[in-house]
Amino acid sequence: MNIKLPYMEKSGESQISVFSKTHFIATTVTNYLISEKGGFFVNDAVSFLLRLGSNFLNVADTFLSIAKTKKDTNSAFALFRVQADYLATLLLIFEGKSEDETKFRYLLYLLDGVSQRADSLEVIPQYNNDISQEDYNALVTQMTNAKQNAETILDFCYEAIDKLPYKTINPTLFDKIVKNKQWKYKEFTNEKTSYEFYQWKDLYPLIDKRPDVASFISLCSHYVHGNVNSLLSDIDEDAFDPIIHFNTVLIIRYIKMLKVLWGEDRINDIIEFCLFGVTIKIGE
Repeated sequence: MNIKLPYMEKSGESQISVFSKTHFIATTVTNYLISEKGGFFVNDAVSFLLRLGSNFLNVADTFLSIAKTKKDTNSAFALFRVQADYLATLLLIFEGKSEDETKFRYLLYLLDGVSQRADSLEVIPQYNNDISQEDYNALVTQMTNAKQNAETILDFCYEAIDKLPYKTINPTLFDKIVKNKQWKYKEFTNEKTSYEFYQWKDLYPLIDKRPDVASFISLCSHYVHGNVNSLLSDIDEDAFDPIIHFNTVLIIRYIKMLKVLWGEDRINDIIEFCLFGVTIKIGE
């Protein structure tokens, strides 16, 4: 159902208008920070943060297109869950962490994903005349180059991880976490010989500590995996306002994370400079 919020009715705002403004501000700040970095570099965790943040906002943009047409609730809920996972990943790796912990989790995250990519490129399909020999050769070259690139990244990750203090602090625990590429480990101490790791549902309180919000995010997995709740979803305009509101909450949380990492004054300066042409205070 559509629950009307008095302050929005008084101001004349809609859920979509609030979402659009919030998304525009987040995108403006992210693009500015990306321009300062000059791109995505594997050896730079901050550039990865901004790249994943940009992906998070691109998914939000697609979500907005669906929300405006109000014709596909399943896709809207599924995209919301994708965004929540992006944001939870960023918060676990970056917010409130030491520099060493951020590097460790980031490198493990790379190992996890790039290892799967390398494995998927392991077997080159045999030529069976379904395509031209020229196209097949080009495909083999592309797969070979991609595999070599993945292996180069993996070598970099293992070398960089070995330089972090964790290997010295607790070699046994270090080896187990690295072997399993478990970037969602809960705790690293010098006493432990085994580790626990977060499930996705455990990470959603990082986004919002209210139990109902975290529970709602977990529930959205039904729409990603095609579980029974996705069959019970009606195409009803009133069903969209709550999910649009929750998505705005995600983006506001993303902006808050940027303010924690770069400083509130710095992010506010970028917003003023980009939106209003105010002189920005470089370096503050």
